[in-house]
Amino acid sequence: MVWSEIALNRALVSASAIGILLILDKLVMIAPSLGESLSRWRGSENLEHSMSLRRARNLCAAVIFFPFCLILDRFGVTATSAAEAMGPESSVLLTFALMAGWLLLRLLGGQALGRSSVPREIRNAARHVVPGYMIVLTGVLLALSFILVSAGANPLASRICILTFCGATYLLALAREMQIFVEHGAGFSTFLYLCALDLLPTGILVACILIL
Repeated sequence: MVWSEIALNRALVSASAIGILLILDKLVMIAPSLGESLSRWRGSENLEHSMSLRRARNLCAAVIFFPFCLILDRFGVTATSAAEAMGPESSVLLTFALMAGWLLLRLLGGQALGRSSVPREIRNAARHVVPGYMIVLTGVLLALSFILVSAGANPLASRICILTFCGATYLLALAREMQIFVEHGAGFSTFLYLCALDLLPTGILVACILIL
């Protein structure tokens, strides 16, 4: 069954498109700050200092989560044996569950390290690097998906292309998080933060995709 012919997928795509239109003004507002956070670590910290920008980023990240998951499911990035057993109509729901679980683990990891010598605002700046980068990544993936589908690209090549962009963005986010902690003298705690915030949750996510 073609992915775009599934009623649930079509409904979610329509809802995501409406959601993006509704937050378009917020995306324009935070675009300069997101660009700064990509080019230097202090950009993420500056964004965290502004309450209005912080709220806009959180709202945009929440809305962007849905098209991000749809892209992953469309190109089979999160394809598992369990998804095949459940049927194509339920595959997207499993993708949403996997990614929501990953975000929940990141949240719990951040809470576990809540009591620390590193100021809370600095911890939040590092924790929110990934949601900010996800907004930029999703915009790139939307354009890339349109090109791949229009060109009739090979499914495997398309999947590799999507994974490459996701992996590169994730590694850049990790580098920025590390820079934030190191610049504020976190020392060995940097490794603990990275494990709790990203390495452990991402390892569990990958294991679930491979095992399920």
